[in-house]
Amino acid sequence: MRRNGTTREALRTLPGCLTWYGVEVEDEDGFFALVDRTVQGIEDGSEAARADRGLGAAYAACMAPVEAVREPLRTAPAPPSRRRTATNSARWNAACCRASGNWSTGTA
Repeated sequence: MRRNGTTREALRTLPGCLTWYGVEVEDEDGFFALVDRTVQGIEDGSEAARADRGLGAAYAACMAPVEAVREPLRTAPAPPSRRRTATNSARWNAACCRASGNWSTGTA
């Protein structure tokens, strides 16, 4: 989904939005690295949970436009597979046999 142009455009807004919440990161990966460093650096469990919730609230608010773009992509049908699978191979072989008229050996 990150390769989708609309998703990339929406993700470009993330750092600026997070800055409004006092979170200085360059991208989504940077945000998660910051969360890990922050929460792991706090020994008090309730304080760590509070910090995690605060960062989570900023993330949720700033990711709303990105998720609005991603959600339809998650529910869209997947493009046809280009992988060489047994099913694809069988279909290709059948098409070749029909075209060549060579049904006895299963080869074109």
